[in-house]
Amino acid sequence: MKDYSRFTPWIARITSIIIASLLWYYVFNLDRITERIIIPIEFQNKPKDKFADYNFSNEVMLSEVSGKKEFVKNAINNQRHLKFMVDLKNAKSGPHEYKLHLAVDPTINKLLSKIRISPEKDVIHITFQKIIQKMIDVSLNIKATAIPDFMIIKTEFEPKQVLIQGPESILNNIHSITTEFKSLNNLKNDNKGSVQLAKLPNEVKLLNHKNINYKIIVDRGIGEVIITDVVVVQKKENFSSPLVLVEKNLKLEYIKYKGPYRVINKIDSSKLRAYINLIDISKPGTYEVQVTPQEIQDTTVVDFAPKSLKVKLKRIEE
Repeated sequence: MKDYSRFTPWIARITSIIIASLLWYYVFNLDRITERIIIPIEFQNKPKDKFADYNFSNEVMLSEVSGKKEFVKNAINNQRHLKFMVDLKNAKSGPHEYKLHLAVDPTINKLLSKIRISPEKDVIHITFQKIIQKMIDVSLNIKATAIPDFMIIKTEFEPKQVLIQGPESILNNIHSITTEFKSLNNLKNDNKGSVQLAKLPNEVKLLNHKNINYKIIVDRGIGEVIITDVVVVQKKENFSSPLVLVEKNLKLEYIKYKGPYRVINKIDSSKLRAYINLIDISKPGTYEVQVTPQEIQDTTVVDFAPKSLKVKLKRIEE
């Protein structure tokens, strides 16, 4: 039978070391804890020429604080001094990762060396895009009416364009902007004023004019219109005359009418006529005859030309 007695001291020593190690590990970790806390994130060097749909002001990170109980509790009590930093100095357009760094606060510098802070994520994902400027057209959203027999003849406004700034993807879909709606009723005189531009998306800034100045010009309802190339024909009373016109395409250069806009704006130039009277002419030949413009109800003839035409007449049987 073999004698193992010579190994007994070594076995005892090894066993003692293992038990001592386990006991030390137990005692060491008996006073160690892990707590979860929320640590704010501070962003530095945010680019002014780029935009990100990201809430930079209230970003936080759930983190674990590990270490001896007294140090962890001390860290929790001094939580206001803890924060992560993200440097965006070299931020680029498109989606990118940005690493978190624990800020070093002199008031808890020694404490930080005795604990371990592990963020739930050690990077932040942010997508930046370019901020651009763009000129867009302005349209006036005003509904104006005048009192009876008066007429709004013109609406002017300035500026016709405004400059906006915002993310490229949003500005690519904005081509114009309207003003806020305004209603003006029963106008008798010219009306001047200003109106605000409609609201833009929150990400878009209006860089220049916020108000649009307008002027609505109201006329008393009487105006003038010039009709050109008016066809000249014989008066109906002349149809019993034995004479007829040789010319087939007689025309006046123009007739100028004056009257209410509601009337003169409806004059159909294709149906307008001027007349010559041949009733007092009984022989064929060439004559200078007076021209009479067509009368239109509620209007007066201001001018017309020529006042007379040289015409050639022939007998009907010729």
